[in-house]
Amino acid sequence: MKHTLKMAAFALAMSTALPSAVSNAAETPDFTPAQQARIGEIAADYLVAHPDVLIEVSKKLQARQQAMQQQAYVQSALKAHRLLMQLGGVPVKGPGDSKVIVTEFFDYECIACSMMRR
Repeated sequence: MKHTLKMAAFALAMSTALPSAVSNAAETPDFTPAQQARIGEIAADYLVAHPDVLIEVSKKLQARQQAMQQQAYVQSALKAHRLLMQLGGVPVKGPGDSKVIVTEFFDYECIACSMMRR
């Protein structure tokens, strides 16, 4: 567990140091293995003393993942909508050149959807 925590702390320390290291790569040498180990120890000690940092990082990661998933859902619905509108024989009500189109996705296998049908 402590080794895993040290590796996570090292990765966190390196990811925060990476942008400045990349910009100064020509003028600054890489960290030695001993320096890397010490950075990992310092970061691990800090994270053990301040676990709330890990909780905040986890919450931010989860929010980012949810936003990405929501965007993927939107893109899938838009793609499906475009494909449906290109099919002939799709039941449509209203003018074909309308600025707003409402598409209902219905699953006859879904219990809630079948109850709405009644």
